[in-house]
Amino acid sequence: MAEFGLDRARRVRKTSDYQEISERGRRLSSAHFALFFLARESGGLRLGVTVSRKAAGKAHVRNRLKRWFREYFRLSQGRIRERALEVMAPAGEWGLDLVFIARTGAAELSHSEADRELAGLAERMIKSLDQERAKRAGDLKRGPAGKGRS
Repeated sequence: MAEFGLDRARRVRKTSDYQEISERGRRLSSAHFALFFLARESGGLRLGVTVSRKAAGKAHVRNRLKRWFREYFRLSQGRIRERALEVMAPAGEWGLDLVFIARTGAAELSHSEADRELAGLAERMIKSLDQERAKRAGDLKRGPAGKGRS
């Protein structure tokens, strides 16, 4: 059961880390959530969660949404890790920071609706990483600019 835990090493904790992920990372959005993600060279998967008072209101509602984010991550991290590593391992990268952000209206979702939306974001993230890897692989095959193969 310990493999499903969310210890300190698997959490984004520092404000500077959140800022780096939002500035350097990529963003995907759904109707009720946003996902920022940033590939790193080491460290495995890390999760960050943000639920503002504006998005969800009272503390008990914000805390429920945060629990749902962590639960989704806990149950899906194996699948996300497996899919992300398939895509990122050829590039030598194997760390990935995820930050889920609740948007206005997220508090009205049921748990199953939230899970479906989060799964859709995770799937889009994997596709995005795969496209980026394919683009890098294509750039490597072409070689330096102006030195294309004939």
